[in-house]
Amino acid sequence: MPDVSDALSRSQQPPRLRFAAVSFLLFSLSACELEDAALTSTETTSTVEVTVAPPETTVPAYVRCADLTGNHERTDFRGRDLSDCDLSEMSLAESHFGGAYMEGVNLAGADLTGANLTYANLNYANLSGARLADSVLTRASFFGANLSNADLRRAIMWNVVMGEADLRGANLRNTKLGATLGGAKLTGADFTGADVQYTSFNGVNTDGTVGLQP
Repeated sequence: MPDVSDALSRSQQPPRLRFAAVSFLLFSLSACELEDAALTSTETTSTVEVTVAPPETTVPAYVRCADLTGNHERTDFRGRDLSDCDLSEMSLAESHFGGAYMEGVNLAGADLTGANLTYANLNYANLSGARLADSVLTRASFFGANLSNADLRRAIMWNVVMGEADLRGANLRNTKLGATLGGAKLTGADFTGADVQYTSFNGVNTDGTVGLQP
């Protein structure tokens, strides 16, 4: 079996691209990393050297819970089976979990800031105290999950399943929330500034929540 630590931690110097006599007037370079770029020009030619960020790390298909140690920011976990893994307190910011099977995973206290969990299955997962600010959770399922005291500020949460979920004390300020919440626990949850027009609170006890219009 290939060396997992090598597969996950291999580092490379970012490649440098050289552009000579090129006009960038009609191009957007907003996503490029230009720090320390060498920009030189003469009367007849212009040269731009752009440092391109290395691609996100891709987790090999054979990787399972025991192989995941340390931090994995900007890592590709799409479609992986991470069910029942202990990823608590791990730094996973801006990682991609699209379509991942994560039922029962322990993400308590994990940093998932800016992560993409579209279509991920997180039923019965433990995300208590997890940091999910600016994440994309569209069509993810959190049935029976523990999201107590989780930071979900500005998260995109359209068509999310959150029945029986524990959202007590969760920070949902300025989220875009379209969810099924049947049986969810919401005491102390903060919805200030949240877009909840596509969320039904019928049959859900909203006593003790903050920011919901009566």
